[in-house]
Amino acid sequence: MYYQPVVSLRDGEIKGFEALIRWKKSDGTLVLPGSFIDVAEQSPLINSIGQFVLNETCKTMKKINKLGYEHLSFSVNVSSRQFQNPVFPNQVKDIIEKTGIRAHKLILEITENTVIQDVKAAIDTMKELKSYGARLSLDDFGTGYSSMAYLKEFPISIIKIDKTFTRELTDNKDEQHITDAIISLGKNFGMLVIAEGVEHKSQLEYLKKLDCDFIQGFYFAKPMSEEDTIKLLKSGRKLQISK
Repeated sequence: MYYQPVVSLRDGEIKGFEALIRWKKSDGTLVLPGSFIDVAEQSPLINSIGQFVLNETCKTMKKINKLGYEHLSFSVNVSSRQFQNPVFPNQVKDIIEKTGIRAHKLILEITENTVIQDVKAAIDTMKELKSYGARLSLDDFGTGYSSMAYLKEFPISIIKIDKTFTRELTDNKDEQHITDAIISLGKNFGMLVIAEGVEHKSQLEYLKKLDCDFIQGFYFAKPMSEEDTIKLLKSGRKLQISK
């Protein structure tokens, strides 16, 4: 498992991490999830992978909490098949109870396309997950087909702006308008907003000007192992933000 920091644009401090699975081949090279997750998504295997990621992330969270970093949140990506599995909410509940983590520090990331397949069922599942204390995040926002009318019904706390919008943020007026609209929408609905794929200072400064809450991307740090995650936290490193 690898973890990428989520950093505040208010004070530059690390507020959490997104858990990202990496498959290590026998020769030691890492295979990115795009190379195997799409295939796994077509089979029940994705449920086992998802359960593994959830377990490992909660164990890492517990370990890091014990080191004094109890304020940090950890987010886990949930696949469509995993989310639609009737036993998934109870699996989340069991892991929370077994590991003893603070449930509200666990964030479950789902995509627009996952929830739009059956909106009523998705809302019911989200409400059940929220009743166990976990928070919900709508990932890759703006790339799917969810209706704005539905959005206010979703019991979510966070929306994540997809990197396709942040990539050309400083040069493309259309991307600027879309990003501004997403941030304004999130604020109006009382949601926190995270911008993914931030790789340059100019992107960071533009997002700060738009009053985005958090950023995630290579500009601050690439995904890292649990060991390097702990080293980063102990270093006290912060994101340098201009006034």
